[in-house]
Amino acid sequence: EHYQWSTNDTEAFWGYVNKTLGIRFHSPPESIVDLSEGPTAVSWLPGARMNIVESCFQSSPDAPAIICGHETNATSVLSYAKLRAEVERVAASLERLRLPPGSAVAVFMPMTARSVSIYLGIILAGCAVVSIADSFSADQVRLRLEISDASAIFTVSRITRGQKTIPVYQRVVDAGAPRAVVVDAEAGHREPLRDGDLTWTAFLGEDRIKSPCYAAPDATMNILFSSGTTGEPKAIPWDHTTPIKAAGDAHFHHDIHPGDVIAWPTNLGWMMGPWLIFAALINRATIALFNGPP
Repeated sequence: EHYQWSTNDTEAFWGYVNKTLGIRFHSPPESIVDLSEGPTAVSWLPGARMNIVESCFQSSPDAPAIICGHETNATSVLSYAKLRAEVERVAASLERLRLPPGSAVAVFMPMTARSVSIYLGIILAGCAVVSIADSFSADQVRLRLEISDASAIFTVSRITRGQKTIPVYQRVVDAGAPRAVVVDAEAGHREPLRDGDLTWTAFLGEDRIKSPCYAAPDATMNILFSSGTTGEPKAIPWDHTTPIKAAGDAHFHHDIHPGDVIAWPTNLGWMMGPWLIFAALINRATIALFNGPP
C-alpha cells in the first residue's frame, strides 16, 4: 500500500515526505512536481529557491551530530551547534577565495567530521562538491578534476592507518590539481606546500556566512562518479532534491528517528558518504564515523 501510494499519488506522497522531514525553502515551491512535459522531463519543486544544507540543522543545537572513533580508542563528539558553526565558517572562507556560486570544489580526503563540515560548507556557499575517493591514484584524481572542471580541492597531507601511510597531498600535486586547502592529518605535521595552496588554519576565517546561497532545486550541488571499471568514469550530478530522497529512504526503509546513531563505513567519493550525511542530519540523527583501518 505504501509503494502504491508513492507511485499513484506522487504529489501527495512527496508532499508528505517534505513535511515530515521538515525540508526548508527560502521561497516555497508552486507545486511538488510538474509532470506536464512527460516522465523524461520531470520538474521537482518548481519555482522554489532553497539550499538543502538548511534542512540539516533542525535538531537541538546540543544534540550530537557526529561521533568519531579513533585508532587510539579515543572518542570525540561534535554537536549540531559546533558542526553548523564550522560549516558556516567554511562557506564564508570560500566566499573570501572569490569562488562564485556554481564553482566545482573537490574533496579528496577520508570521511571525518572535518570532511563533513567541508562538504556541507561547499554546498552552503552555492558551490558543487566534486567527490573523489581517498584511495585513488594521482591519475584518477586528475581525470575527475578535469571532468568536473574543479576550481579548488580540499585534501589532507597524508593518511596513516595502522602501520601504513598514504601520501595524499603528493597525489594532489602529481595530479596537477588547482589550488588546494590542506587539512593536516597529524597534529603539528606540515607538508611543504605549492605556491597558492593553503593550510587549514590559513583558509578558515572566524567569520560565518551571512546567508546561504539559494538556488533552484535542480541546481547541481554534488558531482559523484561511477567507478570507471568499464571505461572513463561518468559524472553523476546530485541536485538539492537528491538529499530528500536519501533522507526519505532512511526514514521509511531504515527506520531512522531523531536521536538514532547511524554507522555506514564509507567515503565521500562514493554515494553512500553523501547519503549518510543527509540520511542522518535531515532526520535529526547522529553520524558515527571511525578514523582508521576497517
